Amino acid sequence: MVTFARLGDELFLSTTRDRLKGKHLIRDPHLALTGINPDSSLNFVTVEGVADIEEADQGRYNRAIAAANAAHGLPWVGESVVALLGAPGRFIVRIRPRRVYGETRNSRG
Repeated sequence: MVTFARLGDELFLSTTRDRLKGKHLIRDPHLALTGINPDSSLNFVTVEGVADIEEADQGRYNRAIAAANAAHGLPWVGESVVALLGAPGRFIVRIRPRRVYGETRNSRG
């Protein structure tokens, strides 16, 4: 699981250089991110694209991630999370979409 956010048309997440996800993205920037509706697993969206790694000016991205978490009722919110996301070794992964697809269905069938 990963938390992500968007600012305008930019979709992004935070990870570290020592995590497998970070290592893979540094080696090969192609990725896919799938978001699933927790109330109806039949509703999802997948974004396939290329990652741009951003190591400078992470603050606005980290604040946006904390705000998105708060808006969705996730426990990782506030300035302590912003500080954690800004720790050494972390970077922002900005996603340049190449393909977007998904499914939305009425929960009643």
